Amino acid sequence: MLLDLKKKYNCNDIQCEDEMLKIFYHDFNDNFKNVDPQLKKDIENLCIQILKGHVAKSIVVQYHDWLISTNNPINKNLFENNLHEVWCRPEQHPCSQKFSDLHPSNYHDDYVNTSNSVQRHTKCRPSYCQKQRTVKSKEFPEGKIERFCKFGFDEFKYELESKLIFEDHELRDGSIKWIPKIVSKRNDQLMNRHNRWILQVWRANQDRQLLLDENDTIRYTCKYSTKQADSSAQLLRSLEKMTDYIEDTDSVSKTVTKILNKVIGVRDMGKNEVCWAGVQGKNYSCSYSVKKVNLYDNTNGTIDFHNEYKNVYGRSFIQLYEERSQKYTNMNLDTYARCVKVTSTSNGIKEEEISKKEQEKTALMFQPRYPSSRSSKIYWKYCKYNLIRYKTFTNLNELFDENTTEEQYIQKWKSFLKENPNVISNWEKN
Repeated sequence: MLLDLKKKYNCNDIQCEDEMLKIFYHDFNDNFKNVDPQLKKDIENLCIQILKGHVAKSIVVQYHDWLISTNNPINKNLFENNLHEVWCRPEQHPCSQKFSDLHPSNYHDDYVNTSNSVQRHTKCRPSYCQKQRTVKSKEFPEGKIERFCKFGFDEFKYELESKLIFEDHELRDGSIKWIPKIVSKRNDQLMNRHNRWILQVWRANQDRQLLLDENDTIRYTCKYSTKQADSSAQLLRSLEKMTDYIEDTDSVSKTVTKILNKVIGVRDMGKNEVCWAGVQGKNYSCSYSVKKVNLYDNTNGTIDFHNEYKNVYGRSFIQLYEERSQKYTNMNLDTYARCVKVTSTSNGIKEEEISKKEQEKTALMFQPRYPSSRSSKIYWKYCKYNLIRYKTFTNLNELFDENTTEEQYIQKWKSFLKENPNVISNWEKN
């Protein structure tokens, strides 16, 4: 009987508690006529608590749906395959309009445009929300690296109605605590939590949550009061990186200058340039254009949850170089980046030769950059990325693999220099 209480007595209408209890008492007395009075009373109290719990649960869910929505005002069946087939962003961005300037007849259309413009999480990028984690399983006991969205949009599912669930969390003392959580109804996997009235008046992105107990309130407050600013994280990363670039022979002033230039993100200015800027002298811009070439592994991928079978990871410049046409087979990566403009398309790669005049006005900037000093602890990284840059290959495994040691990187680079002494000018001086 306890399992059938929710099905038998509909608690969706929060005003029916008294009527529901009357019906329950009538059925209860008929079903438990010959039961021990004390047991009958215990069962009766338990059933009443369950019924009132369902009513309280219904109140919480209805209050949540009144405040927060994760539904797209466009019908799911219309946009689940391709939203852009049924909705196009208006020429004038909805956030550039004031809500007070809208006519009441346009409120719904404005809600459609505003929610789909600023509330949908369309892509995941490694530089924004895409993270990596190691997942261990029977197939991969050492762990398998997988990508995920830190906001959880890749885990959201379509829900016909909101529901209140309880998740178990193990505490430090080993006990289990059940924490309430609302899974809101949604017809759009990528729609962020929002309040319609606030969205249309505020005209900007928002993320609303309903705090269900005092522990949630404490955790939420502590999280945002101690949240690290992006600039602080950047400062810490910069300071950590600079320790790799600092030599033992550097003076204190040189070390501080390097750190400040890295943190501020500007080049070091000479004294004469500082004086010229101080008297408001005219600045002259450089006529050279800078072309950045990233020698890291692929970090520019994107995830599109609309089509999970689509190749969503962008190709790195190394991958484009490996797929170069035959007439550029003998070019190393440095020359290829200088002489060829390559772009990735759905049909492969597109290559265009750069004119000599344009080459003379283009400066290449390769990343990462490491000190060339042989006494540096990370000198092997300098050798590794210079091998990629100057030695011709069709597959990166021809140069090295994941088992290559630091000493082997150095020896490979020295051997290459003996065969090609003119690759780097003034090499012997370093």
